[in-house]
Amino acid sequence: MVLTDWASSKTNGFGIATLSLGNWREHRLEPRCWAAYLEENGLPGDQLWETTPQNLCLARQLGDLVKSMGMRITCTQPLRQIEGVKDPAERRANISLVAKRFPFMQAFDTDLVFMCANIRTDSGVTSDLKTVGRDLAEFGDMATSFSNADGGRMLR
Repeated sequence: MVLTDWASSKTNGFGIATLSLGNWREHRLEPRCWAAYLEENGLPGDQLWETTPQNLCLARQLGDLVKSMGMRITCTQPLRQIEGVKDPAERRANISLVAKRFPFMQAFDTDLVFMCANIRTDSGVTSDLKTVGRDLAEFGDMATSFSNADGGRMLR
């Protein structure tokens, strides 16, 4: 997540990625939000992005908590090593991972997800820009479809 000062967030205000604030297993809710929040509410970290009613309820609560501290969640992050994957099963799993973020983005009241460039160098990925571009375009189309079906703001 990236947290931004609410008052200045509409004018390129100060923000910080929660990844920059310490280890989620050692630092509590105020400095590290989402993973610690789930753990504090009895959910293990490996269920972080499962779109269960309980997780989505907790995501909305977290979004409200962040707002109550005068901040907002400006994006979720990170999606890593998602694009350019050759194996069809792994690619489907990545597509599923991307799709799982959308309801959480809505619950956090953010429209942006951060995606890191794929830095894998093994033979399971390609650096072919047409393939990578196709994957990124598909993720964008998925976000558009989700937003249109949901009636919420457009996800990016």
